[in-house]
Amino acid sequence: MVEKKMIKNSFFENEFAEFWIEDGILMEVFKPEVTSLTPQVAKRVIEDRLKVSNGVTMPLFVDFANLKSVDNETRRLFSSAHSLQYISASAFLMHSYVAFYGGRLYLLLDKPKVKTELFRTKSRAIEWLNAHKK
Repeated sequence: MVEKKMIKNSFFENEFAEFWIEDGILMEVFKPEVTSLTPQVAKRVIEDRLKVSNGVTMPLFVDFANLKSVDNETRRLFSSAHSLQYISASAFLMHSYVAFYGGRLYLLLDKPKVKTELFRTKSRAIEWLNAHKK
């Protein structure tokens, strides 16, 4: 049996999330205590994500863990051209049905400029993102 190693490159962590590159996908995992996204959180996460990407375009996987709310300004920040730099596609892992339908609202209202899908399982999200590698 061949063992697959998960290699994490460019690991970075702040008080809200962890970021790393794994198999050509930028991984962004919010910490369990982050239940609400605010403009302050969004600005910090976007800046740190851009640092980790190091100017290389790749798909983005985001695990929202225990997300319960996102305000309108924050949604707009995450769908801005600045936030979407170096992202070829985005997959959001939503753990609850409330978050999943909130994500649908984001897609409908804010219309991100990169292909974005919502998923209930990480494996399906990663499979979808693999098709969007440059």
